[in-house]
Amino acid sequence: MPICKFYKTPKFLGVVTYKFTSLKLMSKPMMISGLRANLTPVKNFWLNQSLSNGTFACRSISTAPALLAASKNDFKDSVLLPKTNFSIRYAAAEVEQKYRARCTTDIYRWQGDANRGPEFILHDGPPYANGSLHIGHALNKVLKDIINRYKLLRGYRVRYIPGWDCHGLPIELKALAKLKASNMTPLAIRKVARETALKAIEEQKEDLKKWGIMADWNDIYRTLDSEYIASQLEVFKEFLKKGYVYRQYRPSHWSPSSQTALAESELEYNDKHVSTSAYVKMLINSWGKLDADSNTPTYALIWTTTPWTLTSNQAIAVHPEIHYSLLRSHQHKCNYLMASSLVPQLSAELGPLELIQGFSGSTLKGTTYLQPITGAVKPFILADFVTETTGTGLVHSAPGHGMTDYLACHPLGIEITSQVNSYGKFTEEAGPRLQGKDVLKDGTSEVLAIIAEKGLLVSQAPYTHSYPYDWRTKKPIIQRATAQWFVNLSQVTQDALQALGSVATIPASGRNRLSKFLLSRSEWCISRQRSWGVPIPVFYHPESGEPLLDDEVISHVIDIIKAEGPDAWWTKPTASLLPAKYATSGTEYQKGTDTMDVWFDSGSSWSLIQKRFPRDDFVADVYLEGSDQHRGWFQSSLLTAMGACSKLPYRTLITHGFLMDQAGAKMSKSLGNVIAPNALINGGKETKPMGADGMRFWVASSDYTQDIHVGPKALASTLGGLAKIRNSTRFMLANLFDFHESKLLPYDQLHSIDKLVLHELNLLTAAITDAFDCFTFNRAVHDLFRFSSATLSAFYFDICKDRLYLMRADSSSRRSAQTVLFHVLNSYIRFIAPVGCHMAEEIFDHAKFLFTSPPDSVFKMGWPEQVEEWNAPLLLQEWSIVHQLRSAVNSLIALAREQGVVKSSLETKVLIHVPSSDDSTISHILSQIEASNQELTTALLTSQLSFGADPVNEASPFYKSVELLYNAPGGPVHKLTVGIELTRSNAHKCPRCWMWASPSPDSLCCRCKPIVNSFN
Repeated sequence: MPICKFYKTPKFLGVVTYKFTSLKLMSKPMMISGLRANLTPVKNFWLNQSLSNGTFACRSISTAPALLAASKNDFKDSVLLPKTNFSIRYAAAEVEQKYRARCTTDIYRWQGDANRGPEFILHDGPPYANGSLHIGHALNKVLKDIINRYKLLRGYRVRYIPGWDCHGLPIELKALAKLKASNMTPLAIRKVARETALKAIEEQKEDLKKWGIMADWNDIYRTLDSEYIASQLEVFKEFLKKGYVYRQYRPSHWSPSSQTALAESELEYNDKHVSTSAYVKMLINSWGKLDADSNTPTYALIWTTTPWTLTSNQAIAVHPEIHYSLLRSHQHKCNYLMASSLVPQLSAELGPLELIQGFSGSTLKGTTYLQPITGAVKPFILADFVTETTGTGLVHSAPGHGMTDYLACHPLGIEITSQVNSYGKFTEEAGPRLQGKDVLKDGTSEVLAIIAEKGLLVSQAPYTHSYPYDWRTKKPIIQRATAQWFVNLSQVTQDALQALGSVATIPASGRNRLSKFLLSRSEWCISRQRSWGVPIPVFYHPESGEPLLDDEVISHVIDIIKAEGPDAWWTKPTASLLPAKYATSGTEYQKGTDTMDVWFDSGSSWSLIQKRFPRDDFVADVYLEGSDQHRGWFQSSLLTAMGACSKLPYRTLITHGFLMDQAGAKMSKSLGNVIAPNALINGGKETKPMGADGMRFWVASSDYTQDIHVGPKALASTLGGLAKIRNSTRFMLANLFDFHESKLLPYDQLHSIDKLVLHELNLLTAAITDAFDCFTFNRAVHDLFRFSSATLSAFYFDICKDRLYLMRADSSSRRSAQTVLFHVLNSYIRFIAPVGCHMAEEIFDHAKFLFTSPPDSVFKMGWPEQVEEWNAPLLLQEWSIVHQLRSAVNSLIALAREQGVVKSSLETKVLIHVPSSDDSTISHILSQIEASNQELTTALLTSQLSFGADPVNEASPFYKSVELLYNAPGGPVHKLTVGIELTRSNAHKCPRCWMWASPSPDSLCCRCKPIVNSFN
């Protein structure tokens, strides 16, 4: 009956671990795998097999200790096995909870109060205070936090005030849904809307803390706060003083679904919108000065994609230089007027047409026609916007429903009418047949029915084209004449475009994109017809309706809002809101009911930052938001800052892309392909838990300047890189258990390979620093991952284990390796810190024993600097030869393993034949490296190495000819062809170090023997 079982588990830092389960408890010596052992009776043990073939150490996973001793020699005291309680697995929930306060509020307050270097201001674009934060918010906030943490480590005093955008339609709609119809007063709506926004802010704030966002969370800004609103109204007052603000009754973008006017920036275009197009004829009443056939009924033919606007038709526009034709239709027994160039294609609609005469558009001035709905006489007008590319060359003009029409008709004194209400339905003025009908639906059908009954409808058809939609409700808008407040942007836009040249944009395309949107705007409609927002503090004369525009009035309202809050505009009587000279003037002014565009709200946020942290040049060093903000917050911030004080709000403008699923589709709730931040942190249906730091590493490793794909593949790659970092960190901590910075060796006493790693650490420091300076965080993370994997795990750790485990604790060879591990770890922690802030603090706490006077946070250590003494480009080139050899030898070892010749690389002997006639430069370099503590032998992971002119067996299946290259800095390229033969070692395996270098079985090698003897 067997008395024990062994279960092999994964390697722990090069130590093979076995689980031992006792089936029959024994207190006397027993044999385990051919070894004699003394067991203290327990049920379960962890048996750690050291690098010695005959040495076991036992750590109980129960309560009783156990001791396993080799039957012949006990070497455990002479082997320096790694020791650390730093876990290989990242216990995210526990670690992040433990370090959350230190990482966020504590460190932010410390760096702000300390007597530190220059200020760095990253101004937070306010997320909307509505609902939960999504993965896009995580991308945005983590990117900002990485920048802030890096700047902190570089010695800056970071100024970062988290903000929230609190007004707007979605929040108001939520408030309306909670109220009864009988209680929908402005104050009631505002009360519920405020509560809704404040609740969302608190929920979002907790998520941001969990993500490790560094800030003083008691110091935030909200666009609903009195201080903020007062600052915003100061900006409005500056616009007013400069004459940029005006009020006008004219068409503007109107959202029936939101029941408010919209700015151009609040529109998005649906390329698949379907309208009803129609050809309509309008009877010419008189020809003016033109001598034309007046005996036959003659019609001006128009084409429109908005037939509902025919109710407000006021003119027909023609271009003065377009050539027009008067044509007879025998089929319709009438004449038609149209652009001559369009006659061929219109014949398909009208049948054969016979030319009567032609003339230029300018001759039509003075011609009149009968409005198709009302029959009123209306004029032809001349307008440059008319083209002959589509339609008929004659444009039906309704100045109450189109800005182009308005600009053509208004200077001529033509009446501006609109018979459409705020819901997009015809009013009573449109007549009983149309009243209450939706202009975009049954209203259009009814207008066409009326036109058809009058015999004026030639044809109608569906027409697919790009059409503006309300970007929040995703429903079509209309053009509707209302009295609105506008900002004239002509001069402001030119100033902004010129100043934009001094702004750094990342990516570079951001400048062109923002400029394009700026050029498309000549004005800004800033008034909204909502209750939940910042009041436009304007009063109107009761009789004339003229607005009272006065600096003193605005300033008085600002003082009241500072003292009593914005609701005072609704609660206080008008006389109390006016300065004394107006309140007692005898005129009972009426206060306005319009609120301000939310983009003016959020766009004015720079003014609050300017007051808190005044500067003469730029307001903030960095603005960072998604690419949609080129037509949103980036633009409104630039316009308000340049318009109010001719100052740029940002020095650097960083734009990130949108998030896509793994298939390349944009993430959206409607498609059901959204991954919530909590699913990344805690794990979800298709995602493994990665913790907040894992999510932060995913953000940092992504190229945010492009649209980012999120899915199992990308996330798994991040987790793999994170595992490499923890493995490397754990190895370093475990092998520094008996080290302290006071034991650091001077550079000139280090081994060649140790100097090489310090040189590569210098290169890594330069690369990561440059990446952070350029905001290319993915480059920094990938460099760190690559260094962890290629330089450390796959190369240096593999080679230096031998010295760390098997040399005497105080040997210079071991201290040399530990010196390098200390320097690497010291930089490593700080490289990780901007991204994996919680993990960096965890590592730092485990590493504090290494430092004489460690601070209480990794963020107080400063950023790693390059050490001039460590620069060794020549050494890097020399060791490139070793890498070439290593690659060739590894391929031979793999072949020998496949054929069963050896099981381990240490069973091998490597013979390198160097022909005497070849270039001696490379052979000299390799000889020097080997002479330095057998570093070439160790680097090739073999037990024996023969290097020189000794012959090799070229017929051996384990022979390879390799051309080595060496490019000395500034010198010629050297080449050396060497022959490499791999054989099985003719020595014996050392029971302590496992090197096949012992003269006889079970004897210690010449290196291990004096070390073991020193312990006896």
